[in-house]
Amino acid sequence: MIDATAPLSITHQCALLAISRASYYRSRAPWDVDVMLKQTLTSLYERHPYYGSRRLQLALADAGWAVGIRRIRRLMRELVLSPLHPQPRTSVPNKAHKTYPYLLRGHAIDASNDVWVADIACIPIARGHVYVVAIMD
Repeated sequence: MIDATAPLSITHQCALLAISRASYYRSRAPWDVDVMLKQTLTSLYERHPYYGSRRLQLALADAGWAVGIRRIRRLMRELVLSPLHPQPRTSVPNKAHKTYPYLLRGHAIDASNDVWVADIACIPIARGHVYVVAIMD
């Protein structure tokens, strides 16, 4: 089909075959460097599945690869690699816990000392954390 070493340019060869240059470049085989980099990336990921793209970039630099972060992210997407880390599960209710009914539905709150509410929050500070409690009438 198209020969990169031919005397005709790739543009002229694509025009003679009636294909676009973009489809020629898209159909090219991956570079040997990309294949070797994917193998190195996969082996690093297997040893450290909790590494993200930034940490993998540092590990690849230690292994002698000077690779940009965008290239690593692209290769991770192609290899379907994502770091293992705890996912947030704050809104998932436990089936074993009892669900309490809302007792104030239909109750008109019009007097003092009728309904009390309390809340607690943890606030991180420089030397640990502080709890704040609010009790309202």
